[in-house]
Amino acid sequence: MNIQLIAVEIGDALKYDTSINEITRIASAILPFQHDHFPNDAITSQRAKLIYDWIMGLGRYRCTPAERSDLLTTFLLRLVPEGEVLERVLKIL
Repeated sequence: MNIQLIAVEIGDALKYDTSINEITRIASAILPFQHDHFPNDAITSQRAKLIYDWIMGLGRYRCTPAERSDLLTTFLLRLVPEGEVLERVLKIL
């Protein structure tokens, strides 16, 4: 699983479909670690960067690949609005 590629693509796909507060609330409730910052100057959207940071943190979190996949899926299903955006995100995974 290329977690960095997933983080970039998911952040880009969702940057207009959610808010910073919603990303933070959902991630804090689901992901069992503190938010951290991961440098990436190519991401200019604050929402895309926040999603990127949370997913990159998940990549660093010590767990099994199955647990990582479950956490990522739960986070995204709670974050993504239904419809076309959901379909785009699921294709990325």
